[in-house]
Amino acid sequence: MIYLVRHGETEWNRAGRMQGQLDSPLTERGQAQARAVGETLAELTSGGDGLGMVASPLGRTMATAAFIAEALGAKDIATDARLMEMSWGDWDGLTHPEIEARSPGELARREAGRWDHLPPGGESYAITALRVASFIADVDPEQPLIVVSHGGTGRVIRGLYGQLSQDEMLTLEQPQDAFHRLYQGQIGRIDSGA
Repeated sequence: MIYLVRHGETEWNRAGRMQGQLDSPLTERGQAQARAVGETLAELTSGGDGLGMVASPLGRTMATAAFIAEALGAKDIATDARLMEMSWGDWDGLTHPEIEARSPGELARREAGRWDHLPPGGESYAITALRVASFIADVDPEQPLIVVSHGGTGRVIRGLYGQLSQDEMLTLEQPQDAFHRLYQGQIGRIDSGA
């Protein structure tokens, strides 16, 4: 069983900046979201007994995981680079208007072929799916695991787990105030009340 969590809101989320594999700190709201997810997980799992936790090594996911671990009374947070967000390459840290100014028309081309579109120096959803599939293959389905990742990567994890089409994956929500339970082929959303 996987409890899949997206990191809490960051300063760049609020500003509309593409974070990719760069980082910005959690906002106060993001910290509250992470605490609420931790409290909800503690209630669901009887305090987290027997739960493992793994996070993307980026700062926003590690900060979120730390709040969750505190709520669970856990000490160990493993990291796995396969959980990192898709890289926007040269566009990491930019807003959509800034990307459009640098690369006129490129966002429209991305929207027309989102699965395979490769930002300059970055990753596509297709590339991300390859590394995520490797992570999923290594997870023991009988061992409960909290996975703290990102919006785009989380879409791919849920999509591959649920055997969704590429188009279906791209329409999946990316909540920061809820998380998903992946168990026995089913994907369920759990609201944290944040």
